[in-house]
Amino acid sequence: MHFLISLSECEDPVVDDSTSVSVTGFDVGEVAIYACNAGFLNLTGPSLRSCELNGEWSEDPPTCSPIGRLPMATYRPMLC
Repeated sequence: MHFLISLSECEDPVVDDSTSVSVTGFDVGEVAIYACNAGFLNLTGPSLRSCELNGEWSEDPPTCSPIGRLPMATYRPMLC
């Protein structure tokens, strides 16, 4: 008995206005590397996602916060 395993390629990974992505390829095991675009900071989520056997990228895509609008948890009160 022979089994044929079909490996799927991943499509372009999702990005939004706050992030950019570069990929090593679209085959299983390849990696998408995320970074914040100019004007954005604080990458929230995975900076690396991998192409999985099912043709999907692992995890949800990350996002970045606009400069001057970081999440509340980022702000620290100043003690005098």
